[in-house]
Amino acid sequence: MAKKDYLTVTSTPATASAPHIPAPLVVRTDDMFGLTATNIYRENLRAALANQALTRTAELALYSEKCIREAPFGEAAYRTIVNSYAYRAAMTIVKGEV
Repeated sequence: MAKKDYLTVTSTPATASAPHIPAPLVVRTDDMFGLTATNIYRENLRAALANQALTRTAELALYSEKCIREAPFGEAAYRTIVNSYAYRAAMTIVKGEV
């Protein structure tokens, strides 16, 4: 028996009383597996970017603490820089603007 390349999902045929019921849906299973692999890759990439952003934010925060000790008058500016970087990195990852 040959391997099937298609997955068929059937539905009740449309009738006059239920015209909104769609026709049967035919989807290629290899396309479904390809989408799954793509989604896994995308999520792995997003996780790696999130990890990198967290690491860089932590490094930036440590450096800003050092700067605050050496030049306390710039504390607000240093904290704004760290917060801005963290916010932009998070929005980039969440929105998928990679």
